[in-house]
Amino acid sequence: MGIEGHCKETPIIEATFDFEGNEYTSTFSVFDATEAIAQVQQETGVQIHGILSTDFLIQNKWIINFDKLIISTNGLE
Repeated sequence: MGIEGHCKETPIIEATFDFEGNEYTSTFSVFDATEAIAQVQQETGVQIHGILSTDFLIQNKWIINFDKLIISTNGLE
C-alpha cells in the first residue's frame, strides 16, 4: 500500500543504517512519495527523510514517545 492509499508494487532492498551508534539491517520497500512528503512538510513544517514500518519498530524494539518526541531503543528510555 502506498502512502497515498493506493496499492503499488515496489522494489524491496536490504539496507544497513546507523542510528545513535548502532547498526540496523532490514528489508525496505522503495517508492517515490515525493508529493505526499512535500504536502506534509508544507502543512506542518516537519521534514521527512523516510518512513519506517511497524514491523521494523517491533523487530528492533523501538518505541516512539510522541509526547517527548524521542525514540528509545530496546524499550528503554
